[in-house]
Amino acid sequence: MRRTVKKEKQTDKGTTAAEPVRTKVAGVARGESADLESSQLNREDDAENRKVLRSRYLAVMTKINDARDEISSVDSNKFNIIIHEVDSLYQQVSMPRE
Repeated sequence: MRRTVKKEKQTDKGTTAAEPVRTKVAGVARGESADLESSQLNREDDAENRKVLRSRYLAVMTKINDARDEISSVDSNKFNIIIHEVDSLYQQVSMPRE
């Protein structure tokens, strides 16, 4: 998307003549449109990956609530399994929220 802007150009005699001068005001050049499309696709993929990651965190939270008694017992290995799962999910986080 390009816009053209008319600019008055001064000549040697001090008079002004209206000549159209093309400048890139806003938008992207033709060669950059493919990069723009690919970056837009990457952002959509990243958003989808973050959505999946959030749903997996929710599944872990549900698992913790369901197995609360089993996790709290001393001889259970369930706590370590869930902690390792949370750690592996955390490694995939790209844009943390506060």
